[in-house]
Amino acid sequence: MENVRLNRVRFKGSITNCSISYIGGLISKKFDKTLDPLFIQEIVKYEVILLTETHLGHNTSVNIDGYRYYPVCRPQSTNARFYGGLGILIKNDIRNGIKILQNTSKDYQWLKFDKFYFNLKKDLFLCLAYIIPSNSYYAGQSEDDILESIEKDIATKFNNQGHIILCGDLNARTGSEPDFIQDDSSDDHIPLYNNYNCDIIQQIRCSNDCKVDNRGKQLLDLCISSKLCIVNGRLWGDSSGKFTCIKPTGSSVVDYVVMSEDLLNTTLYFQVSDFISTLSDCHCKLSFGILASYSVERQDLNQNESIFPGKYIWSTKAGQKLCDALTQADAKYNIKNFLDKSFENTSEGIENAVNTCHEIIVNAANKATVFKKSVKRKKQKKKLL
Repeated sequence: MENVRLNRVRFKGSITNCSISYIGGLISKKFDKTLDPLFIQEIVKYEVILLTETHLGHNTSVNIDGYRYYPVCRPQSTNARFYGGLGILIKNDIRNGIKILQNTSKDYQWLKFDKFYFNLKKDLFLCLAYIIPSNSYYAGQSEDDILESIEKDIATKFNNQGHIILCGDLNARTGSEPDFIQDDSSDDHIPLYNNYNCDIIQQIRCSNDCKVDNRGKQLLDLCISSKLCIVNGRLWGDSSGKFTCIKPTGSSVVDYVVMSEDLLNTTLYFQVSDFISTLSDCHCKLSFGILASYSVERQDLNQNESIFPGKYIWSTKAGQKLCDALTQADAKYNIKNFLDKSFENTSEGIENAVNTCHEIIVNAANKATVFKKSVKRKKQKKKLL
């Protein structure tokens, strides 16, 4: 039987640690960000990395150790350059649980996260998008409304199949306007259909950006019609709604993570990182984590290693003894220190928090019951007849 390691996944953070970055060119003649130690240091924290504005074609290979790269490229322009473009990096450990869906647009890409592979309640459909600014010259040349096309996909394909996440550089400014119908469950004067589902989220989000533009209004309407909510300015890690785009002419919130309302309860955090000029020309990295789990086959374990070092011998009195141990002075002191300590919103920070909590429980369990170590059985030699 092959050894299996159980992991926690964190979508930048937790379904798979997931980050969203506006790159502004991944590889060029002057600079290759895939060889930049700072860039590598920033992305290896995550299981899934979503890149916008890669400026690459299919003829450019991207090789990062431990990841598989999936490009979404626009056609080459008349001046032999590539504009726009999306890039998706998926850690090799979880590639089997994620499917790149067939797409009809070069400005957004759908991914499916399998509910059985990640131990989710529903399949998760994630859309990475880059939508050019509405005042751009190229916006007038496009016949399709990207946000409208995404809304159609949600309504006709994915909303009834699972949870939705829409993320990327949407170039929409929504201020702190509500992305839900306020008090729709308590208004007795409005008749509701029997199959009408009231909005779960009634919490006003925060935003440092006060402006609302037409694209922003369109995004808010999409949220209301599709039962989605904007994560920016709503969760631990970004409670103030930080700017995501920093320019000399002014800052704004144009990069978003938007998700199904009932998915918000399993989202561990959302963070807008500080601006790093070597990673992007003007955008900040976004990251978030969704609670999930998966198993990975290990080929590198030493045969002498034991994944399960032992077990506690449980009894009818062990439960009460464990509770008593957790109320002792040393345990209460350690629990208080754990609750008061501020852990970083990184893979390492989450790992430290888990290890600290685990140590508290183990110390109490050792006082409450007996731990029996696993004993490796020796293989019996076959006797020759």
